[in-house]
Amino acid sequence: MKKLICLALSLLILMSVFTAYALSYDELLQKADEYTAAGDYEKAFACYDLAVKSDPTNATAYIKAAMLHLERGEVSAASEGIEKALSIDATSSDAWVVKCRLDVAIEDVAAFETDALYTEICGADLSGYAADIGEMYAKAGNAEKAVESFSQVPVDNLNDRQKATYRRALISCGEKEKAAALGLDAARMRNEKLDAAFDSGNPTLSETGSATIKPQASDFEISDDIIAAWKESGNMNDFDTSLSEGLGETEFVLLSKSPAGNSGFISAGDAAVIEFHGKYHLAYPSTKGVPDQYSNMENYVKYFYTKFRSLIGEEGIAYSPDGRYAAICNRRITLTQSKLFLDPILIDLSTGELILTATYPNKVKDDNVAAITSAVFSSDNRYFYYVLYGRFEGGRIRLCRYDLDTGETEVCLESEKNLYYPHLAELEDGSLLIINDCYRTGETEGLVTASCKNGVWSLEETKLKLSRDFYYANQLKYSPNSGLVCLLGNTGSNSSVSFQIINPNTDFEGIDQFWCIKKDTNEIVALSPEEFQASIDTDIKNGGKTTANISILYPYQTILNAVFSPDGNYLFLNTMSSSTEERSRNLFLIRLEDMTLQKVSGLDAEKIRVGSLGLDYPMNIEWNTDELIIGTDDGVKTFEFTPEH
Repeated sequence: MKKLICLALSLLILMSVFTAYALSYDELLQKADEYTAAGDYEKAFACYDLAVKSDPTNATAYIKAAMLHLERGEVSAASEGIEKALSIDATSSDAWVVKCRLDVAIEDVAAFETDALYTEICGADLSGYAADIGEMYAKAGNAEKAVESFSQVPVDNLNDRQKATYRRALISCGEKEKAAALGLDAARMRNEKLDAAFDSGNPTLSETGSATIKPQASDFEISDDIIAAWKESGNMNDFDTSLSEGLGETEFVLLSKSPAGNSGFISAGDAAVIEFHGKYHLAYPSTKGVPDQYSNMENYVKYFYTKFRSLIGEEGIAYSPDGRYAAICNRRITLTQSKLFLDPILIDLSTGELILTATYPNKVKDDNVAAITSAVFSSDNRYFYYVLYGRFEGGRIRLCRYDLDTGETEVCLESEKNLYYPHLAELEDGSLLIINDCYRTGETEGLVTASCKNGVWSLEETKLKLSRDFYYANQLKYSPNSGLVCLLGNTGSNSSVSFQIINPNTDFEGIDQFWCIKKDTNEIVALSPEEFQASIDTDIKNGGKTTANISILYPYQTILNAVFSPDGNYLFLNTMSSSTEERSRNLFLIRLEDMTLQKVSGLDAEKIRVGSLGLDYPMNIEWNTDELIIGTDDGVKTFEFTPEH
C-alpha cells in the first residue's frame, strides 16, 4: 500500500513539473519574437506552428507568421497564412493591415483598395505604411493617389527614393510649386569653377594626367567564384601572384566615370576592370537574372574580356543615378553588324556581376528577333528602362522596364512608331522621351513622350518643325539637372550643321529655333525653321547635284559632337569648319542661359578622334563629372576646364 501511495505521489509530482514547463500560447509567441530578433527564423516559425496547434481558434500566430513571411519576401506563404487568419477572425484589424501590406508588396492596386475598405471598417490605421502605398500608386501611374498617400508622411521620414517618387508625382499633378515648398524640388547644380573659366573669356582645357591608373593587388575585390573558375583553368593556381604579375604587365586607362563620380570603367589592355568607391572588380556572370538560352551572356563576357571597347558605342554607358549599376548597348553593333547578343545585361558595379535580365532570339532570321538600342535608369534608382527594336506582334518596338528590387521585367508598351534611336531620357515627372524616326523624304520626325497614368501607358508626339530633308535628328541628349534636351540634326548631306536646345518640361520651348555656328566668324546664330530651310535650299542650289559633299557649301560649321556639362548650364561642341578652300576643327563652350559662345583652347581639336579613328573610344568626349575624358591621337586623356592663364 505504501508503495502504491509513493508511486501515485511521484506521478503527481512529475505531472506538476510537466505542467509547470508547458508553454502557453502567448509564451510561444514571445519566444517567436525572440528568435526573430536573433535572426533564427526557422525556430520562430516553429514557435508559430506550435501556437497554432495549441489553439487553432486563435488567429494571432497566423497573423504574426504571415507578417514575418512578408518581411522576408515570401509572398506565397504570407498570403496563405493571412487567409487562414481571416477565416478564423474576419474582423481582425491586424489581419487586414497585413493583407493590405501584402497587396502593396505585390502591387495589386485593385485588391488593396478593396482590402483597405475592410481595414478602415475594422478600425485599423494604414498611415504607418503610407510611403509604401504612395510608391505603389506611383508605379501604377496614379499620381493623384500617390500624392495623397505621401502627404501623410513627414518629408524628413522618407528615404531618398521615396522623395524622388513623391516629387515626380507632384510634378505630374501640376504641383511643382508644392514640391519646391516641401524641399523636394531638385537642387540645381551650379559649377562655379566652370563659370569662372567661361567668364575669363578663354576657357582652357588643362590635362589632369589621371587617365592612366596604377592599381595595386590590394585594391581589388574579387569574388570566390572568379578565383575558383580561374584556378580550374589550370594556369592560375596561385591567384594572388598571378594578379600581381598581371598588374605589372597591363596598361590601365580610365574610360568612363558615372555621373555620381563613385564608379566607372577602366580599360585593362583589351579587357575591362570595374571601379566602385575606390575598389576594383573583375566582371563575372551572375547567377541572378534569367538563363542564358541564346548564349548572349556568353558572347557579352567574351567581349568584356577580349575587346571591351568594341562594346561601347556613341551612346556611351547608361549609369544609375547612385552609380551602382550600368548598362552598355551599342546600336552600331546590334543593327549594322547584326550581332544581336546585346540583350539587356546589367552590370552591378559594386560587385562586378553581369546580370542577364531577359533574353531574345539573337539571329535575324528568327521570329520576334529584337535588340536593345537605348536605355536609361530611373532617377529613383528603381527601374532600368530600355527600348527593343525588332519584330513583335504588336509593333516594331517595345518599351520594357526591369525592376532592380524584384528582378522582374515587364513590357510597358508596344508601338509601330520607329522609336529605336538613342537616347532614351527620363523627364522630371517620370515620363520618358524618345525620338520617333522617319523614313521617307518629306516626313517629319517627332519627340514622343511615353507616360503611365492609372496603370495604362500612352504615347504623345510633338512634331519637329522641319522635314527630314532639312533636319534629321539622330541623337537626343538630356540634362537631368537643367531639364534641357539637345538634338543634333543632320541635313540632306548627312552632316549636322545645326542643333536645338528644347525644354520638354515647359511645353517643348525651343523646338522652333535652330542654332548654327558660322564658318567665317565663329558666331552663333539663331534661325527660325523658315530661315534655316531657306539657307540650306540656297546652298544646295548653288552647289548643284555634282557636289560630293554639299556641307562644304553651307555657311555653318559641321557639329561632330555635343556634350552637356554635368550641371546642364553649358554645351561643349566639337565642330569642323570646312569649305572648298580649307578645313579646320574647333572646340566651343556655349552658356545656355544666354546662348553666348566662347572658343576653347588648351587642346587641339584635330587631335580628337572622330569617325573610324574614334572607334578606339567611340564616345570621343565624356563629361559626367568635372573631369572630361577625351579620346585623342595620343590615347584617352582626362581634362578639366580652367580660366585663362
